[in-house]
Amino acid sequence: PQLAGTGWDSTINTMAVNWQSSSAPQVVVGLGNSAVEYYNGSSWNQLHDNSWDTYVNSMAVNWQGSSTPQVVVGLGDSAVEYYNGSSWTELHNNGWASNARQLAANWTSSGELEVVVGLTSGAVEYYNSSNTSNGGWTELQNTSWGTYVNTLAVNWQSSGAPQVVVGLGDGAVEYYNRSEEHTSELQSQFRISYAVFCLKKK
Repeated sequence: PQLAGTGWDSTINTMAVNWQSSSAPQVVVGLGNSAVEYYNGSSWNQLHDNSWDTYVNSMAVNWQGSSTPQVVVGLGDSAVEYYNGSSWTELHNNGWASNARQLAANWTSSGELEVVVGLTSGAVEYYNSSNTSNGGWTELQNTSWGTYVNTLAVNWQSSGAPQVVVGLGDGAVEYYNRSEEHTSELQSQFRISYAVFCLKKK
């Protein structure tokens, strides 16, 4: 059955689904007009309207059983917004001047929120709600890669920054292991391996 028609008049840019064995799934969608919509298994509810003036590009959801989920979204203007189940909070404004292309989030058992964002500028940013400096944000990687973050995977740690693997727009794969020196070494190894692979293909 169709859960939604074309009434939103916007593309669905990102979607998360919570499968329920006894009923229809729960669904959260982020739209090209910046709206965020939630299907609770029987009806749709709007979590955010289209007032952000940009599109929702990436999203992570923390399902809360039958209650409204918590949602983190990355926007086309680089802003990151957080819905705690009842209201929205801006975690970062559009100061990065880059598309928040990839996003992962972790809700800890102690109630903290962690977020990793990969930008089209190539930067990788990390947010921890328990961090009181710089608005909770730490830069894991600057824009020196010269290409965009196309995909990422995160291994969350019990304390400190997570481990992160990113796939870049130029085909390289980069690994952040919570140590800048170790990361640089692995970056070099990955890039050399990729270059050798390309040469062999030719």
